[in-house]
Amino acid sequence: DRSASTRRSLYAALKDVFACAVTDGLLASNPMQQVKRPSTAYREPRMATSEEVQALLNETKGHHWWPTLLVIATTGLRRGEALGMTWDELDLDAGLLHIRQQVTRTSQGLNLTQPKTRSAIRTVHLSAPVIQELRAHRKRQSEARLRVGELWKDLDLVTTTDLGGMVEPRNWNRWIEKGVKQAGLPDIASHALRHHFVTRGVHEGISAVDVSKVVGHSSPAFTLNQYAHAVEEGQRRAVESVARSLGLGS
Repeated sequence: DRSASTRRSLYAALKDVFACAVTDGLLASNPMQQVKRPSTAYREPRMATSEEVQALLNETKGHHWWPTLLVIATTGLRRGEALGMTWDELDLDAGLLHIRQQVTRTSQGLNLTQPKTRSAIRTVHLSAPVIQELRAHRKRQSEARLRVGELWKDLDLVTTTDLGGMVEPRNWNRWIEKGVKQAGLPDIASHALRHHFVTRGVHEGISAVDVSKVVGHSSPAFTLNQYAHAVEEGQRRAVESVARSLGLGS
């Protein structure tokens, strides 16, 4: 029995193959247009711990995609948003990232598209260590571009293939999976870093309004509903903190 992700991958591959056959005149129509895309049963995402996120960052450091992983871990960006970052959208002097596009896969291949919701189009702040890493990454990328010359595909992307092209989201997932395995960690998907960011933010007392704006949720209510467990833990910590400030307990 194949996993849901494998079935969806096979569906996408077959659809692309038949689309090429139609283009080449071998078929009149794409039979996969009549086939329903395999659905995914909802599964509560596993929450990665801070120690696990740190271990993954340590294991993957040195790879040219690592700065993007660091951005995801510290801002909660979606995978497509992170892969769609451009240098033009980064203001490293001000420490700001303007999110205006994302990498998506369609039947025509990889594309840069506008986020689906207005709330996803946003500006987020970057921490000083992340800014430093991005500056160093930009320098290394410029050197790589010079080495390959005219073969470089100039899309102004922060995260690229060896020749400057868009990174296939599935290849990004495979890279994460490899890092997780090499670090000896339990199953952690790329999206788990986003969940970790939201959970930690709420735990640290950041308002749902601010967290919602940073990660591009449709509303603070959505954040509170989806992360009710984190809100409850944050409330517990708040009560204990006030008690300690009054000299009660340890």
